Amino acid sequence: MSAMRFLRSRGRRVQSCEPQERQWEWWGDANASVFVAGHSNRWAYRAAFDHGLASGVAVLVPKEPVDPSAPPPQPDRTYWRTACSAPGRVLAVVWSGNQQNMHFMFEFDEPLRLHDSGEAGTVVPASMISAFWEPSIAGMDVHVTSVRAEHLLVLGTPPPKTEEEIRAGLTREPKLLGVLAAAGESVDTIRITPTAVRVGLWKILQADYEARAVRIGAVFVPVPASAQTADGCLKPEYSVGDSSHANAAFGALMLGEIEAALASAEVPQS
Repeated sequence: MSAMRFLRSRGRRVQSCEPQERQWEWWGDANASVFVAGHSNRWAYRAAFDHGLASGVAVLVPKEPVDPSAPPPQPDRTYWRTACSAPGRVLAVVWSGNQQNMHFMFEFDEPLRLHDSGEAGTVVPASMISAFWEPSIAGMDVHVTSVRAEHLLVLGTPPPKTEEEIRAGLTREPKLLGVLAAAGESVDTIRITPTAVRVGLWKILQADYEARAVRIGAVFVPVPASAQTADGCLKPEYSVGDSSHANAAFGALMLGEIEAALASAEVPQS
């Protein structure tokens, strides 16, 4: 199978839907100077505040009540208008970040391989991977505009998890369990894409975010090596317990990285 046909086959697995209009609110410190907005990975930053691990931060979330049994609502144009109007010191954007998990966590059929992953399978160039998920990043150009904050940042997103963490986390995700069941698989039988490939895909995504940050006039804040295992996965102590997301400790760690990035950016030029 050609690399392009391979990616197209992966792309058909995920259905998209139009975001719903709703009301949003900033949750966090009443005196916040760092405002975090974005997709599902934003919850780590709210958790950092809720667990007393961080202060001076507010996160843009749906107004209550929200059905706890329903999937988290997706940010729409009203969400991003609210985010960009935040008048604080920093607007930090957490854009998507689960593309490599959404499309490439499981090996249902012919495996994907990157040119340097050391595994057998359909070899797909990094440039083709970037083109594949470009539509999921392009909205940043449209929605993150006319920002009132003094500094605009794009935050790195959590690395992939170890196979052990993924299998344990899948038991908490009914939607993914349904996908596995429909394919005749289970948590125990499904083949997880090798770590080297998943980490390689994540690195491509982070490089794409960094390039996009430059394009919109933002500073990219990467995930530090201290959050990663020797092979590049998210350390277990930063896992929220599902197959992909990070926890409050990760949010606090990244808020520290934000401050370090700002300290560098705000140093007066001689």
